[in-house]
Amino acid sequence: MGERVHHKVAIEVKGGTDISNAHNRAGEAEKSHQKARKFGFPEFWTVISRQGLELQKLQSESPTTNHWFDVTEVLARKGTDWEDFRQRLAGAVGIPLGR
Repeated sequence: MGERVHHKVAIEVKGGTDISNAHNRAGEAEKSHQKARKFGFPEFWTVISRQGLELQKLQSESPTTNHWFDVTEVLARKGTDWEDFRQRLAGAVGIPLGR
């Protein structure tokens, strides 16, 4: 708005699909979210491959993340994670969604 920057949401996108490295990616997301928190961001989202992973374990590795979204669904623009991401993003930035 004008010259003022409004920090609404920090979104960390982790594109790898290797399950054995997923927990490292969650830890990297946490580091980024911690930096964003220092800049005053109120929301922290992580888009990551959730295939075969326990959400509870990811949450322990990135407790700052408010919402988790499956990267496959977001990229395909299909599924419950995509719909949730789409709705939340539109709400965060004030864009009305059309159908």
